[in-house]
Amino acid sequence: MSGTAPAWRGSLAVRLVGLFTLGTLGVFALLGASLVLMLRSELRGRDLDEIDSKTTAIEHHLIAVRTRGDLLRTVPRFIDTAVGHAYLQLGLLSDGEWLMKPSEVIAGYAAARPIDSIPASPSFETLHSGGRTWWIRRVPYRLTDEPGAVVNAIVAVDVSHATRVQNRFNVALLMIGTTGIVLMATFSWWATRRGLAPLERVASDAQRVTAERLGEPLSIEQAPDEVRGVVEAINRMLGRLQGSFESLEQFSADIAHELRTPLSSLKLQTEVTLSRDRSADDYREALLGSLQEIERLQKMVSDMLFIARAERGMASVGSDPIDLRSETLDVIEYFEPLASERGLSTVIEGAGTVLGDRAMIRRAITNILSNAVRYSVDGSEITVRIAEEAGTTRLTVGNRCEPITQSQIDHLFDRFARGDAARDRQPDGSGLGLAIVRSIMNLHRGSVIARPLDEGLEVELSWPQRAALS
Repeated sequence: MSGTAPAWRGSLAVRLVGLFTLGTLGVFALLGASLVLMLRSELRGRDLDEIDSKTTAIEHHLIAVRTRGDLLRTVPRFIDTAVGHAYLQLGLLSDGEWLMKPSEVIAGYAAARPIDSIPASPSFETLHSGGRTWWIRRVPYRLTDEPGAVVNAIVAVDVSHATRVQNRFNVALLMIGTTGIVLMATFSWWATRRGLAPLERVASDAQRVTAERLGEPLSIEQAPDEVRGVVEAINRMLGRLQGSFESLEQFSADIAHELRTPLSSLKLQTEVTLSRDRSADDYREALLGSLQEIERLQKMVSDMLFIARAERGMASVGSDPIDLRSETLDVIEYFEPLASERGLSTVIEGAGTVLGDRAMIRRAITNILSNAVRYSVDGSEITVRIAEEAGTTRLTVGNRCEPITQSQIDHLFDRFARGDAARDRQPDGSGLGLAIVRSIMNLHRGSVIARPLDEGLEVELSWPQRAALS
């Protein structure tokens, strides 16, 4: 259908201001209604507590009253009950005579009707007089030693102040809400118009941005006039940015979290060392500890940079023929002292050749075997199998270890994933070893997977045979 669209449909500024104003109005209305109801409930509860507490006090005083003489001696207690309560009126009526008379308004109210018609506790009646509102309740009591003699105590609470507070609050809330909505609508109009002014320039800049905005592709058909060109650019850009932005965000969070602990340790160790004079040997020992922590930090940063470059495709990969059996034997020999100390034996089966970067592949094998040696049960056997089949070369490392859950396996190759404290024999590991393995395999167009065994774990590295790496 042709024709000019209404302003509210063609202008994003009008849409945003309208929706923002409606949203603000809805929030203010909901908040205001909640506050009004809450205040009303609180005020009513306070007044109910007042009339109930005084009723309880009256009933307590009347418990010991048996005769009219007792009643007369009790009157001072009733008077004391009302002292200091400006909003309270108490009356004591016996045989049509006021032993304790409330205000004329309350007394007139009681005299103008049969006394038995006044509601007794826990009910009450509302009286409006002279711009004031009273809650009135009767407390009847029969004198036990004088049959037929009845005493009626009148309890009246002035709740006008609660009504006045409620009314003032409602007016103030309405004024504040109205002013707030007008101000928010004015601000949203100014901010929207100012924010949308440079969108034409943003549309051209979006072609070059690598990380700016994530989300589902925007609909061109429903896009307002002001951002139609920007939507087209963002839709092309979002596909490129989704993965890289999330990876960068996670990378930043991970490295900030992991660097905090060693840096705090260095700071604490330095403060302790400088807290008092020490010998040269003490300073040398402290510096040696700091050096070890710095070396650990340096290795962690180096590993993180390698992973970041690998994930962004910036790491260069060679294409040399690599004998997996020979490389694995060299790595096994390196770990032989540690394995022998724990009674571990290593068996290698098969052979195979792949194309790739020798240093990277050796590092991947080293990291896998390092984990196997670290977590294997003492006196057990580590098995390495190499095979070429179906266009794929596989290197599989299996070892006996404590049970590992599927949830742990799912996160085994994430950055900073470590074994449980009870299983980790080298708690100073950075948690990046297996993440580096995954990055190396991705660079070589291969894969790495882990599978649980009945009594251990199996990790498989897989390469496409003779793949030409770019």
